[in-house]
Amino acid sequence: MSQVQIEKKKTGGDVAVKSEAPTPTLDVSNYINEFGGAGLENVTSENMAMPFIKLISDGSPERNRTSDKFIEGANTGMIVNTVTKKLYNGDKGLLVVPCFYKFEYVEWEQRGSDKKYPVSYYPADSDILSKTTRDKMNRDLLPSGNYIEGTNYHFVLVLNEDSSPDTTGLITMSRTQSKKSKKWNSMMKAMPKVKNSSGSYVSVPSFMHVYRLSTAMESNKLGTWASWVINHVGRVESELTLQTASEFYKTCAKGVVVKHEDDTEETEKAPF
Repeated sequence: MSQVQIEKKKTGGDVAVKSEAPTPTLDVSNYINEFGGAGLENVTSENMAMPFIKLISDGSPERNRTSDKFIEGANTGMIVNTVTKKLYNGDKGLLVVPCFYKFEYVEWEQRGSDKKYPVSYYPADSDILSKTTRDKMNRDLLPSGNYIEGTNYHFVLVLNEDSSPDTTGLITMSRTQSKKSKKWNSMMKAMPKVKNSSGSYVSVPSFMHVYRLSTAMESNKLGTWASWVINHVGRVESELTLQTASEFYKTCAKGVVVKHEDDTEETEKAPF
């Protein structure tokens, strides 16, 4: 609201200036001090929808006008937050802080089936691959005809361009994107170690570094697809960002269960 209101008098055409007192700002500090976190005590990771931060490909539902996931303006090579529906330009990409990594095997039905979400999940130390055989498409098939896919989960804190925290999210990488995941993990592990208070050299927590994830198009004889491009930006400089990222890490480290509730993963896979 403007602090000054200008009115024209009906007589003489003179202009009178009427001052208005500024609207006072509500002081909520007492409430924050006493009730910080109130109302959220029972909200856990299982009570919230984990946004998938994913690549948009030619077959993505975000590009299909008949899909309830359609987003106006979504194009191949863009990046999307599946909960907020926010789109990111693939060339520019987005800033993320990697907070937690997890690997597991995911069982999918053959393409063309009615089921668009995983049949089952298996931990990283599972012997499920010993029960599979490779087909001509290089997939690990079970006797049932379902196939197993090793999947890399990168839990990240997405940042705004000013490096302030925006939202948490999950990036899944499988098939050809598995190479990108390995590269990213190698980049993080290669960061110089630092000396802690006891004098021991330790690896810097992954959530102390910022990366920019953009996209590029790749292809092989089976097709063309959007792929991740990962570049290190630098150290986290904001205390708020570091606190938010470390809290997200602690939440994930307690045990996080990934549930693909729709065709998010199935429709985004690049050719083998």
